[in-house]
Amino acid sequence: MTALAISATVRSSRHTLVNVRRRSLITAKLRALLILAVFGLITLCALLRIVVLGFAEPGGGRFNFADALTPNRGEIVDRNGELLARDFAAYALWFKPDELGSGPPLVHSRGDIAAALVRIFPDLDYEDIYKKLGSQTGVHLRKRILPEEANKVHALGEPALQVPSEPDRIYPQGSMAAHILGYVDSYKKGQVGMEAYFDQQLTGEQTRGQPAVLSIDARVQGALEDELGWGMAMSEAKGAAGVILD
Repeated sequence: MTALAISATVRSSRHTLVNVRRRSLITAKLRALLILAVFGLITLCALLRIVVLGFAEPGGGRFNFADALTPNRGEIVDRNGELLARDFAAYALWFKPDELGSGPPLVHSRGDIAAALVRIFPDLDYEDIYKKLGSQTGVHLRKRILPEEANKVHALGEPALQVPSEPDRIYPQGSMAAHILGYVDSYKKGQVGMEAYFDQQLTGEQTRGQPAVLSIDARVQGALEDELGWGMAMSEAKGAAGVILD
């Protein structure tokens, strides 16, 4: 009986020790998770604070996400919502000689940089670029450059070569309905056609987020212009006009 009692006591002690170890392990895991959660919360708060401070305007105003997502100039669409005109986020190439202060504007020689730019943009003229790189004031070198081209310009290591983002106006349907749509000038102001007629709506703070809807059907307009073009080619005419009636 005494041996049995001792054996039972030993087993009971072992179970108790195992339970204590399990509880200690669970407690340690919970503490570790709690510490990780606290650090995660602190990190999240810090990131949110950085975002808020980053988007705060100097004058005390706050960054407006709606304004950031809204184009500078609204879209123009046909009666079916087919896109006819819109702003496109593009880059431009500028030479800013004052970026390095009072010293020489270029790190490398003017000839080397002009040659490098011509290699990146084969349509540029070497003599013209060489002359512009000698300017004492900011000068526009090229408009509408691609992101990969902008990266190549940055790789030249010239602070004076700037590639700011400059929204550009594009017409996805090409020249179709050009006489109706009109165009915008270098300041993105409508000059003729619907670009001029809807200029206030397309640039207004409260209205530029909504497209200007025209009554024309891009499919019908395109078919008409194709037929007119074919007729002009066949008859060697200088011009043509057409009207579609329902």
